[in-house]
Amino acid sequence: MKNGRKTGIFNTWAECKRQIDGFSGAIYKSFSNYEEAENYIDMSKHQFNKDTNWEVESYVDGSYSENLKMYSYGCLIFINGETIELSEAQNATALIEMRNVAGEILGAQKAIEWAYKNGHKSIKIFYDYEGIEKWANGEWAATKIGTKEYQHFIHNFRQKLDIGFEKVKAHSGNIFNEQADNLAKQALLIFENSKHNDPIEEMITLSEKYKILFLKITNETTTANNSFNFIFNDLSINEKIAINFIKKVWVDLGNKVKDICTYDIQLHCNEDSLIWTICSNDGSSYKYKINNITRGHL
Repeated sequence: MKNGRKTGIFNTWAECKRQIDGFSGAIYKSFSNYEEAENYIDMSKHQFNKDTNWEVESYVDGSYSENLKMYSYGCLIFINGETIELSEAQNATALIEMRNVAGEILGAQKAIEWAYKNGHKSIKIFYDYEGIEKWANGEWAATKIGTKEYQHFIHNFRQKLDIGFEKVKAHSGNIFNEQADNLAKQALLIFENSKHNDPIEEMITLSEKYKILFLKITNETTTANNSFNFIFNDLSINEKIAINFIKKVWVDLGNKVKDICTYDIQLHCNEDSLIWTICSNDGSSYKYKINNITRGHL
């Protein structure tokens, strides 16, 4: 037992089970002989060797449940000798087809967001799925909504802090990678055990690129006669502008306008945000949001 209520070697499953029941992020393994078990435990005694060039270091991993149709992430954050655990399960319609990769990406994003929000200037992400680094650095083409948004996310945050990556071999006995993996799996179990069967409506917050597009369309669209227009944060907005914008975003994210069945657009004045939902002809529903739609922010 590397991580549980108590750590060490237990001779029976009953003894081991008492250490893991209800314990988040437990790490354990069975062996055929005592020597192998001792070697496994010795690995966990090694301290985390922090690279002093990075203020924050994080291990991330993802998981997926076919039964729940949900993906999840697990994230370990190391800062000043402290370890912070983050995990969550989600089921955004636009990302679910990416299965556990959606969780891997979400874990990296959550770690970076945490570092930025807590005033840090650099973070190094340890991962076991190579797309986490290759999409971020443009080595792999981003062809899906999730990978495109991930690239935009990294580009935006690299203007605010240094972001580095390092690959670790999956299922190689790395205690921190295993713990991130267990956190991701635990997030799915927590959701399943909660018996909460209401659908989760997940919203995708789009990047700065689309706020700039919104301003461009607002400036270029001529106000028509007999139309309803209103001024919001020094922007003149009407239905034509909003519809034109969401269709351009839809196409930019790799879709076709003809695939749109219905849409609903809402302007939230108190939040300075635009939120819209698109239902496609195949019955899927996608919800998007852009924040800070003011001329000053754009």
